Amino acid sequence: MIALLSMAQQAQSAGVNGAVIAAIIVAGASLVTTSFSWFSSRQAQKAVRTHRAQDYRIRQQNELYGPLYMWRLLSRRLWEQLTEIPNAQPGVTPWKLIDHIEEIKSEADGRRRLVVEEILKINAELTDLIVGKAGLLYELPPPESFEKFLEHSRMLRINWDQGTNATGISYRPFPGEIDQDILHALEGLRRDIQQ
Repeated sequence: MIALLSMAQQAQSAGVNGAVIAAIIVAGASLVTTSFSWFSSRQAQKAVRTHRAQDYRIRQQNELYGPLYMWRLLSRRLWEQLTEIPNAQPGVTPWKLIDHIEEIKSEADGRRRLVVEEILKINAELTDLIVGKAGLLYELPPPESFEKFLEHSRMLRINWDQGTNATGISYRPFPGEIDQDILHALEGLRRDIQQ
């Protein structure tokens, strides 16, 4: 702007018409204002995009991965009770519910049957989250463990309802890597949110 005024003074001393000088000043001021407005608009658009991305990550954490993590935590605790093996660990202890359905269903004490029913309810919740909130998945395609879990959950329900151990085509063991995949996504989301 100071440069424009300096140019106008030089033009006036050189005998240029005052209207031309005024037009130059107005044009220059308009150019500066337009540039500033464009820059401000770009900054505002960038801030909106950043805010939307942040909100989306928070939704992913709160509506999908947080609940998946907590349901799996509860399911693991229930599974540990089923095994009746001290310090049993999913993915480490070689005990699979799909191999013990007949045994559990035949027990006089119904405690383990109730535990299985709770696990099946949790599996239904997990399935609803994975399928119903698929648009919030951290990565597409989703980890293979999610697909394996959906198959496992469905076949476990069918075998439980039939009262038979899983064999052959219905043998779909629980994918232990799902817990790590959920945790990986949660950690990634937390890093993204904190940036």
